[in-house]
Amino acid sequence: MSHARSIAKNAGLLFASEMVNKGISFLLLILIARRLGELGYGQYAYAFAFISLFIVLSSFGLDTFLLKEMARKKEQTLKLLGNALGLKLCATLASYGIASIIALAIPEAKGILGLIALVMLHELFTAFNSVFSALFKAHEQNDLTVYSITVDKLLALGSAVAAFSISPSVGALLIGLIAGKALSFLFHLFLASKKVTEIFFLFEWKSWKLILKESVQYWMSRLFQIIYTQIDKVMLGAMAGFAVTGWYSAAATLIDGLFFLPVIVMYANFPVMSRLFSERSHEDLKRVYRKSLYVLLVLAIPLSVGLWMLSDRVIFFVYHGQFAESAAVLRLLSLLLAPLFINYLIGFLLNAIDRQGLFALSGGMAAIMNVLLNIFLIPLLAAKGAALATIITQVVNFAFISWLAARNGYPTAFHRLAWKPLLSASVMGVVLWYLPVMPIVGMAAIGGLVYIAMLLMLNGIPQEETDLVLELLRIKRA
Repeated sequence: MSHARSIAKNAGLLFASEMVNKGISFLLLILIARRLGELGYGQYAYAFAFISLFIVLSSFGLDTFLLKEMARKKEQTLKLLGNALGLKLCATLASYGIASIIALAIPEAKGILGLIALVMLHELFTAFNSVFSALFKAHEQNDLTVYSITVDKLLALGSAVAAFSISPSVGALLIGLIAGKALSFLFHLFLASKKVTEIFFLFEWKSWKLILKESVQYWMSRLFQIIYTQIDKVMLGAMAGFAVTGWYSAAATLIDGLFFLPVIVMYANFPVMSRLFSERSHEDLKRVYRKSLYVLLVLAIPLSVGLWMLSDRVIFFVYHGQFAESAAVLRLLSLLLAPLFINYLIGFLLNAIDRQGLFALSGGMAAIMNVLLNIFLIPLLAAKGAALATIITQVVNFAFISWLAARNGYPTAFHRLAWKPLLSASVMGVVLWYLPVMPIVGMAAIGGLVYIAMLLMLNGIPQEETDLVLELLRIKRA
């Protein structure tokens, strides 16, 4: 199977799965936000953001390291996986000790310490599940990825419904989610042990040292990424209150929900990119990179325009009249999509070509910038200030990380790739502006059709990609 067909097959399977799973997650989002309200949802978002800052301390970049190394050295899967699980268990428990001490010193965190403890348990199971997901993807067993993710989402939705039927509180919700995540862990464990390899928790210090030596740069990248994507919620809780955190999180969650698009593209591409680099097939790697970049631009640009034009309607539709203050925040955050998607792609490119230290450097600069901007902008503009800080951070990081890719042999003429989706999305925006009042689903459908029609007129969907999609759908061209 060619590289293009291998990528297309993986991406097609993951895309179909993610569309279903994002639908389930969307229902879960609506349920949680509507039942908890602004204050409860703010506490929920704060607790998860707070713990994420410590969970990342224990991740050590293991998921990315495993994905890369097991794709290259499948014969070492058992040893790599076992030691990763053992290391993650010990490191996570240690990071929770640090988190508990710091939470006691922060008034906002101390006030919801019980909720934070429940989030700790939930995220412990999540950490283990992420290791199994890396195993499936590295072995290109994407059917297992589909099964495991779907079961995980269904269990989360079912447990949330059950919890709210007992009590519409954050605590009851978290207890239900923990139960669902524990069952999901058992299902991941069953799939991994039956379909891929035996599962052991290994505690080999010498192996841990070797893993840490290689994975630390991935860890730094992930650490900085979490800081500049989650610290805003923690700072908002401390500087503006949980209600404002709820407004911001309601908008940010919708943006995060679209992040599955670059994730699909990269999890389908990354094993191939890593293998191409190890085989010194640099021209093939450049083609894969450029095609991936164009796909992400085709997806991100119309989504940005659509969210900017319809932010009020989107917030009303999703939250049923609640979180009205989130509309202005969503409009600002819609500008994030293109730089956010591209930064994610370039970061994985740098990882694939063994320049993960540069990715960590760009992430560190972004994290520092985001914290400083939040300190200045949140007191002035509250939730809008946090959104503006995130936008500035991502745009500056885009410029820097693109320069790093070019310096390492992967330059890109972004204007040549972006003009067709930009023009098509602009026409879509004009049509949306003049459309009469109608349900948002209808407006989104009309906008999407206009965009696709314009893109086809501009020959913005290459024939090779069209043929691959048709092949995946098993449609024979006449």
